[in-house]
Amino acid sequence: MFDRLLHGMPKAESECLQFPEKQPVLRIALHGSYASGAAGKADKRSLDRLVTQEVEAFPSENKIDGETRAVLDLTDYAYSWGDDFVDVIDFFGLTRKYALVVGLCCRRGISTLIKRRFRHSCGRELTTLN
Repeated sequence: MFDRLLHGMPKAESECLQFPEKQPVLRIALHGSYASGAAGKADKRSLDRLVTQEVEAFPSENKIDGETRAVLDLTDYAYSWGDDFVDVIDFFGLTRKYALVVGLCCRRGISTLIKRRFRHSCGRELTTLN
């Protein structure tokens, strides 16, 4: 409840990141907070809809073999716990190329969720950039 008052309802925005001589990358930034535990189910549905809209709006000529290269930016998002959020961060599936960027308000929750959910299928350790 406190996170919701502090950070607000979940919102999403996107932009196309352009790099010289590279395929464009879709950056989806989530803002607001995820309600803890079972209360997060409604947020998960809302985030699924928001992220789907952003991916579908990404021009098809920027996709590689029909796949969207993406960055899910959670630097302005608050998450502490709730198992359904794993579906949001795994929206692109482990077979697709994407990066997950976290901020201080979700770093601990995301790291424990990822370690618990993907410990058998993830080939890389979590990296912390200072």
